[in-house]
This record gives sequence, structure tokens and C-alpha cells, in this order.
Amino acid sequence: MMFTYYGLKYSSNGSKIYCKDCFSNHERTNNTVQCRKTNIIGGKLRMKAIDFIKDCGSFFVLTVNDNCPVGRPFGAIMEHNDNLYISTADTKNVYVQMKKHPKIQIIALKNGTRSWIRLSGEAEECLDVGIKHQMLMECPVLTSHFPTVDTPHYSVFKIRVEHTEIC
Repeated sequence: MMFTYYGLKYSSNGSKIYCKDCFSNHERTNNTVQCRKTNIIGGKLRMKAIDFIKDCGSFFVLTVNDNCPVGRPFGAIMEHNDNLYISTADTKNVYVQMKKHPKIQIIALKNGTRSWIRLSGEAEECLDVGIKHQMLMECPVLTSHFPTVDTPHYSVFKIRVEHTEIC
């Protein structure tokens, strides 16, 4: 059951309420819930997720190889128009896996804590030169592998986030 309370979006599962705005569970008493963490709504939700991932420094992208899950570390990510973007080389297995099975997960753990994030979504290759350029500007570490947007094998994937959990 989805509902909105004081501008915050919730889904209900018994007495626990999963807050889609602060990504945590709240106790429900007499159908009253108060989120004390944030009043973030709308497109700003992804900004909280991207900030969390960037604070972690690195993250893992999980894909499917045949019928087996595969994960590998990444370090560059950006947000644009409520979508996340990651980059890789078209010579890598992760590229082939995301093209064949676009459903992926991104997982990160904050160093020195037990706080983590898990995003599930669908990857789609992005050929937009403007987005590729923005990725290089926002993630300068990539320029050691891909100095310009027309560098051979440089590819960017848009991740349409379908579900996010932060704990």
C-alpha cells in the first residue's frame, strides 16, 4: 500500500512503514508516521542516493553473466535528469553483460560504518556526446583511460533507478 503523509511517500508492510524519502523504516502507530530525518521529496531523492554513493568512494555494479551474478568495483558515477550514469569500456565483460541483461544493481558501503545503499535499475547505453562529456568533467579520474569523448571504447550507461534502499 502506497500513501503520502505530510508530503512524504510511504509504503506499508504491517506496523513498519518504508519511507521512500529517507530510505528507512518507521514505526506506525494509529496510522500516524513522522519522518524525523528529512523532508526531501520528488527528484531530490536521487540526489540523496548519489551523494551517499559518492561519499562511499567506490561501489559495486552487479550484473548477470549467463545465469550467474557477477560484481565488480566502480568509482565514477554521476546524476543527470533523475538518472544515474556510469562508464566502462566496450571491451569489458560488464559492457556485454549490461547490453544482454540490462537489469543491474549498484551496492556501496560507507567506509568505517555499517551504512549501505542498494539501487536496482535498468542500464541503457547512452550515446549522447554531451552526457559523455559531462561524465568526464564530473569524474576526472576517467580521463586517464578516456581523455576525450571520442576515445575508442569509451561508453556510458544510463541507469534508470527502479528501487533504492539505504540502511
